[in-house]
Amino acid sequence: MITGPVFSGTVERLNSDWTVEIPDAFYKIFITEAAPGKPSVALGFLMPQTVNGKEPLEQFVTSIDNIEAQTGLDFFTQLDDLTEAALEAAIEPQPWDLQGISK
Repeated sequence: MITGPVFSGTVERLNSDWTVEIPDAFYKIFITEAAPGKPSVALGFLMPQTVNGKEPLEQFVTSIDNIEAQTGLDFFTQLDDLTEAALEAAIEPQPWDLQGISK
């Protein structure tokens, strides 16, 4: 599991003496380990600061490629290029049972 902030657009800071920037969104990436006969599966989420907690999780599912584009980060570089490209482009929430998890 990987989690981090997304900063874009206007800089907004906390009201304090500290110079802490408020992220516009957060990302979370889940990946399973590959098993014999089963490839790894990954799932990415991008959640804006405006989330109130009652939205369905499916609303925030996105590709890891999209998260990389918004953060400038490059995930899973240790994988071979074909595996990395497939994992990062996929948007497949079905195996994760998001409706069951969100209850």
